[in-house]
Order: sequence, then structure tokens, then C-alpha cells
Amino acid sequence: MIHADRAEIRRLNFGYSDDLTIFLNGRPLYTGRNGYQARYPSNLGLMTSDDAVYLPLRAGDNELLLAVAEVFGGWGLSARLEPSAAPRTHLAGR
Repeated sequence: MIHADRAEIRRLNFGYSDDLTIFLNGRPLYTGRNGYQARYPSNLGLMTSDDAVYLPLRAGDNELLLAVAEVFGGWGLSARLEPSAAPRTHLAGR
């Protein structure tokens, strides 16, 4: 859960292997493949934080779901939410 005091756009940097779909408040925002040879023939499916999506947060609680699927050789996920320009915005725990 991400709590925002007001509606705002926040950047989420991420890396993953093998398949990923990102949902915000039940709606898909991103889907991609980064497994072995998925993007180009010499792609090893290594995780880097080179991908990003902009999250259109609404005021209040926002549910962020990152669904990862493994295709070959294991899976992984890393993500970092950029800080907000708005005061008092924080991650809400469950």
C-alpha cells in the first residue's frame, strides 16, 4: 500500500526476471519480459533497475501489486519508489 496525502505522479524504478506485470489499484500499468533471450538473442535476463513506470496515485491509499512469473533459471524483482514532492506522503503497512 502506498498512502498519498494528495493526487500525484510518482516514479517507480524496477528490475525483474522473467515476466512482470505491475498493477495499481487493480489496473495494469506495465507488462514485460526480461528472461533469458526474451528481449534480444544475447539477453541473459539479468536484473537491472533500468525500467521505470510513473504511478498515477490518488489521494489516500493506493494498492500496488507486482506480479512476477518465472520462465527459466529463477526469478527476481527489485523496486524503488522515488520520493514525493508532497509533504507527509508515506508507505502504509498492512
